[in-house]
Amino acid sequence: MNTIFILQTNGDFEPADLYQAYRGFKYLGYSIFPFEKADLYNLPLTKETIVVGDIKTVRASFDILGVKQPAILSMPPELEEYAYRPIWTSTLGKIREDIEKGSPIFAKPLEHHKLFTGQVFSTFKDLIPTAHLSGDTRVLCSEPVNMIAEFRGYVHKGHLIGLKHYKGDWYEPPQSDTIFKIITEWKDQPIAYSIDIAMVPWIDGKCVEDAYDRKEVLIEINDAFALGNYGLHYIDYAKMIKDRWFEIVSQ
Repeated sequence: MNTIFILQTNGDFEPADLYQAYRGFKYLGYSIFPFEKADLYNLPLTKETIVVGDIKTVRASFDILGVKQPAILSMPPELEEYAYRPIWTSTLGKIREDIEKGSPIFAKPLEHHKLFTGQVFSTFKDLIPTAHLSGDTRVLCSEPVNMIAEFRGYVHKGHLIGLKHYKGDWYEPPQSDTIFKIITEWKDQPIAYSIDIAMVPWIDGKCVEDAYDRKEVLIEINDAFALGNYGLHYIDYAKMIKDRWFEIVSQ
């Protein structure tokens, strides 16, 4: 029987995504062993034993196994056209300079997950959580847009298997074939991932806060090896994690 190690915090599956993974793998017949983060380096890990947890924990598992770390997917160059806004790389130092000049900007880590939470930086106060990081830290930047609603599309084996609302107006879902175009045109896509799409007010080819029309805008891509579940059926969720784990460790 295959073995799954699932992260717990003080005996609880937190966040709830981990409980959904537990349910899915239990249904699939896996032998499940919960563990606390401090015990990770004592687990009998192999490439056949899947680790389910937050991004840092799963990436640490890859290091333990000597597996090459998967790249951060966020915004593959071939999909930038679906962002409908400028996307560029910069550094935290440059962001800090721009904020002092009064230029708000969205930024997230480029090379290391969860160094800080991606967000719109508008004031010095917004920068406080990044104060401990070097000005040379590389970031992925984009112009801020007014996101009326945000949805996550779950993609497994080249097929959209779920579209779930997670922020904003739930009654303004994507209506066009943008997600399907992304799936079709991304040639080097992994076996399982998510597509985060926002609905933004749009007129004359740009985001305008009070515009009536809507545009579907790609926010980012997220890898399935550690993926938030916003309502996908727990069995499908577990299958995505499983298949992506084995794809990564086999490379």
